[in-house]
Amino acid sequence: MEKDKTINIQGTDMIKDLGLEGLSDEKKEKIIERMGNLLHKRILLRFLKELSDQDAKRVNELIRQNKLQMAYSYIEDKNLNFYKIVEEEVRNFKNELVQRLED
Repeated sequence: MEKDKTINIQGTDMIKDLGLEGLSDEKKEKIIERMGNLLHKRILLRFLKELSDQDAKRVNELIRQNKLQMAYSYIEDKNLNFYKIVEEEVRNFKNELVQRLED
C-alpha cells in the first residue's frame, strides 16, 4: 500500500496549502520529514523555555540519551498545558509557512 504523501496540520493538507501537489512523491516525503522535524524541535524548545533550569537540564539529558518518549512524559508530568502548547506551536508553524508563501 502506498504511503500517504500529505501532512495535515489543524485539519488542512499542508502540501496542498503550500502548492506542492505537483512535486514527486520523493520530494513530498522529504518536505514532510523536514516539516515534522522542524515542528518537533519548535515544540521541544517551547517546552524547555517553560521549564525550570533543573527540569530543562533533565529533559536535555533524556534527549541526548535518545529517550524522547521519556522526555515528553517528563514534560507532561510538569503540568505545562502540554496539549495547549503543542496546539499553539502547530498553529504558529502553519501560519508562518502560509505567510511566507503569501509574501
